[in-house]
Amino acid sequence: YPQIKMKTLDLKLALFNSFIGNITKNIISITYEYADPRITIHATTELAPSDEDYEGIDIAITELMSSHPGIKQQNINIEKFNGLISEIPPYNGFIFLRKLY
Repeated sequence: YPQIKMKTLDLKLALFNSFIGNITKNIISITYEYADPRITIHATTELAPSDEDYEGIDIAITELMSSHPGIKQQNINIEKFNGLISEIPPYNGFIFLRKLY
């Protein structure tokens, strides 16, 4: 159990680090779903997703996969979101959640 918990913490830290500087102003939230060997990133945007949104997330995932060679597959889901923050599914956890005013 402690080893699994450490792997989870290590993955979360790597996710947070890989997204630094790669979150565009259009992004509302980023969550992740990990099922060895695949990681899926779910992002919500304020406006229609742009090429810049996809590129930022792709760069972050590339950084993550280079530091965690056990992750062999990736999926990126980005969609425009008009609901309440509480309606965003957390999956395995939030990487980013913008404060909305």
